Amino acid sequence: FEQLGIWFAFSLLLRERPYAAALVLACVAQCKLLPAALIALIPLVRPQDGWKPFIVGCAAFVGILSLNQLFSPELTHNYLSLFSGHYQRMDERGINNSSSLALFRDIIDLTSILPGLAYNRTAGTVAYFFYLVALILLLIRTMWSERAKILRAEPRLLIYFGCALYTIAMPRMKDYSYMLMLLPTWFVIRDITKRGSAPGYFLFVVGLLVGCQPQESYVPGMPVLIYLVQGYLPLLTAAIVMVYTLRLMLCSSRASGVAPTGDGAVQSL
Repeated sequence: FEQLGIWFAFSLLLRERPYAAALVLACVAQCKLLPAALIALIPLVRPQDGWKPFIVGCAAFVGILSLNQLFSPELTHNYLSLFSGHYQRMDERGINNSSSLALFRDIIDLTSILPGLAYNRTAGTVAYFFYLVALILLLIRTMWSERAKILRAEPRLLIYFGCALYTIAMPRMKDYSYMLMLLPTWFVIRDITKRGSAPGYFLFVVGLLVGCQPQESYVPGMPVLIYLVQGYLPLLTAAIVMVYTLRLMLCSSRASGVAPTGDGAVQSL
């Protein structure tokens, strides 16, 4: 239901119905709060008039969410208490929760002298916040210097880019939440195929998984590396999709309506 609502909202946005898209996203985010961040895509896709729908969507999200507190305060309190971090299921890692927060916690925990300590999780959380700040500053610098091209970029590319950015930035990404990346990843694979270029980074990862796994018992640190690649391959894929779509946006034109593949690869979701 969540993914159906999100992509229905994106479809409305592409059909020039930004207010309807904002309201749909606000309703979808009531089931899980994090998708509310996708409302920020509206002014990015429609810079000329997207700020008003963005404000309406944010207001609708907060308004509907406040109704939960009004009609069921105890249930709302129990739901919000899950975000305090005291529950074990909120610290899932690996393939079941391939998020950047889980990745940093795993890296610090697996490379520490005493794994499993609460301090390792705290250090991973701090590293995650530094990562977010660095990511935001890097994107602001890149997109601001090329803002004219970004504003002229094909709207579908902006949506694909936003989905990938959302995926690598969110502190929690369950395995089923990666359904959000199906269309963006399919677009990138199809675009690479049409260009006839071999994705060397994917070949490296496949070689690492296939060739190095039998030797992991003999190479120091190899089991940790294999685990991180296997557990966070969806996150790595989302990062590659984000970089790839950003690169295309810097070469694409909203006026022409196509990415630089020359064959209309961006014409459909």
